[in-house]
Amino acid sequence: MMMATMIKKWTSICLFLLSANIYSQAIDDFGTWWGIEVRKTFLTDFRASFAFETRLNQNSSNVKNVFINPALRYAPLKWLYVGTGYRFDNRYQQADRYFTQRHRVNLDLGFVYEIKRFEFEYRNRFQLQWEDYYSNKVEYPLMFSRHQLAASFKWPQLPFTSSVSGELWLPVIQNTELSKFRFILCQEYRLQKLHRFQLRFVFQTDLSTPEPIRDYIISTRYIFSF
Repeated sequence: MMMATMIKKWTSICLFLLSANIYSQAIDDFGTWWGIEVRKTFLTDFRASFAFETRLNQNSSNVKNVFINPALRYAPLKWLYVGTGYRFDNRYQQADRYFTQRHRVNLDLGFVYEIKRFEFEYRNRFQLQWEDYYSNKVEYPLMFSRHQLAASFKWPQLPFTSSVSGELWLPVIQNTELSKFRFILCQEYRLQKLHRFQLRFVFQTDLSTPEPIRDYIISTRYIFSF
C-alpha cells in the first residue's frame, strides 16, 4: 500500500514537471551516451563495479564529457542496500575549447520491493561535487539529494527486462543554481548470466532556469557481471 502511494505521488510529480517544462522557453537537444560497466559480486552481499562512459550532446556532434566511475555496494538484506562511489569526469567547455575535471562522491541508500516478476526500487543519493576550475558564482562543493523511483518487469521465458524510472535532483544548500529532473525508459537483454545489453531513452531537463535545455538521449550500455 505504501509503495502504491509513493508511485502515485511520483507519477503526479513527473507529469507536473513535464507539463511545466513544455510551456517554458526551453532549448531542445539530442544526445547519445555510450557506456561499458564491469561488475563483480563477492562475499554474496558485496558488489564492486567500474564504469566508463562517453556522452555526446549538441545533436551528438560534440563530446560533452567522458568519465570513469568505480563504486561499491553492500546489501545486508534482500530489500535494503547501501553504496558509495566516485566519479572522475572530464568535461568539455565548448566556449573555451578545453576540458575541466569534475569530481563527484556519492552515498546511496536504497530499498527494493519484489512481487512476482515486478521489482520496485527507491534510491536516495547524497552527492558532493566540485571542479578543478573554480568560479566566483559557484560555492563548492555542490551538494544534492537525488531521489529516484524505478519499476521493472522481467518477461516470462524471455531474456528481457523492461524498466522505467524518474529522478529528481534537489539542492541541499540554498542558492545552488542547479537542480534537474530525469526520466528513463530501458530495455535490457541478458545473454547467459555474464552479459547484459541495455538500450535506454533518457529525457532530462534543468529546473532552475527559465530557459532550460531539454535533452533527448539515446543511451547504449554493455554490462559484464561475474
